[in-house]
Amino acid sequence: MKKAQRCLRSASLLTIDVDHFKLVNDKYGHSGGDQALKFLVDRIQEVLPQDGQIFRIGGEEFYVLLPVCDLSEARVIAERVRKHILDQTLSLKNGELAMTVSIGAIQLASEEQLEESFKRVDQALYEAKSSGRNRVCLAYYD
Repeated sequence: MKKAQRCLRSASLLTIDVDHFKLVNDKYGHSGGDQALKFLVDRIQEVLPQDGQIFRIGGEEFYVLLPVCDLSEARVIAERVRKHILDQTLSLKNGELAMTVSIGAIQLASEEQLEESFKRVDQALYEAKSSGRNRVCLAYYD
């Protein structure tokens, strides 16, 4: 955030959730689920800018911090991530696994609004999931 403020541009935040991940664990077991998560992180890193950082926040959900990135750039990156995951398959003992992800994105504002930013990006993720999954939804401030 401080780096973004120094550059007079905002950072952006993505929240990424694997669609129907419970089915992955049910079909391939927890070992297969773990392999799928590692595969997912590797694929995300392939298309992130060099300064992008991934944080696992639990289960199959991740935050991606994009320093010095406005919302329009974050949307492009989020779509790139979504499409890259969609185009990949992971070979597991029980067969091939294709995954999709839903993504929420927000441009971070001031430190005072950080908590609100997390709430809104989570709402955008919920919107992406409830409107069909495998999509990117943007969050805005009022």
